[in-house]
Amino acid sequence: MNKHPMLNIISTDMKSRNIKSILKRIKPLIKNKVSLYIIFENNTKYIVLAYDKPVTRYYKRKTIDYLSGLTINLKEASIIHGNKVFIQIYWDGTYFRIKTIDSPLIIKIVADINNNPLEYFMVK
Repeated sequence: MNKHPMLNIISTDMKSRNIKSILKRIKPLIKNKVSLYIIFENNTKYIVLAYDKPVTRYYKRKTIDYLSGLTINLKEASIIHGNKVFIQIYWDGTYFRIKTIDSPLIIKIVADINNNPLEYFMVK
């Protein structure tokens, strides 16, 4: 059973892409438990609203590089919202890879690249 049934009826196909107006609509339903993220994917900037407080978990695991045959120590961090993984970061000491995962508790909005990202956090 869904603990937050009101989240299912929020319309994300609004004509306005103004984050402030979207947050004002959502605020009474979620009681200010929203996290904002700004993500760039392929030349598109997304503002992501995620319900609930984020929890970060760290993991260490070993993998084998099949090309060289060496064992690599891989560090992993996961940002979790509502028991669902939202962002995974993999790091092997030389480079890192970030993977975003869609979740039903996350609303992804295409944003204007020219806007200042700090203005989205100034919601009253």
